[in-house]
Amino acid sequence: MTHAAKVARSGRIWCASTGSRMCASSKIALHLRNRRLASMKRIDHIGIAVRDLHEAEKVFTDVLGVGPFKKESVDDESVQVSFFQAGESKVELLESTTEDGPIARHIEKRGEGLHHVAFHVDDLDAELKRLKELGYRIISGPKSGADNKTIAFLHPADANKVLIELCADSA
Repeated sequence: MTHAAKVARSGRIWCASTGSRMCASSKIALHLRNRRLASMKRIDHIGIAVRDLHEAEKVFTDVLGVGPFKKESVDDESVQVSFFQAGESKVELLESTTEDGPIARHIEKRGEGLHHVAFHVDDLDAELKRLKELGYRIISGPKSGADNKTIAFLHPADANKVLIELCADSA
């Protein structure tokens, strides 16, 4: 059962591990525990799926007033990426390097545009454990990603149809 379904049932919270209804004191304890465990510090980057990386770089150079600071290829994801700095966060442009890669499939279904929102975490394993306990599904990762990060993705159906990436600095 998804997190949303647990909360939606009569406004009650259901325990992810037992499936039973949680009492008010358990809800408060869970909320306080999760506040202590939460390690999301900031939005690390916004991922944008593009058909033509070179053309998209021109647009974002114009908009942000600065060119990309890093380009790299992530062969496991069949993607070429370009990073722009925007304050404390980054914009990541993603172009598929194959016709059947994840970004190509995303563009085919939804067109160019927002692909994911990535949050920086201190401890990826602990954050994934916390979110699993709350009923969120992990659809990919942990695995190596771009920008020297270890990444994982939450199922968009559990997060208002937004693909959420959690990323931590690789050791």
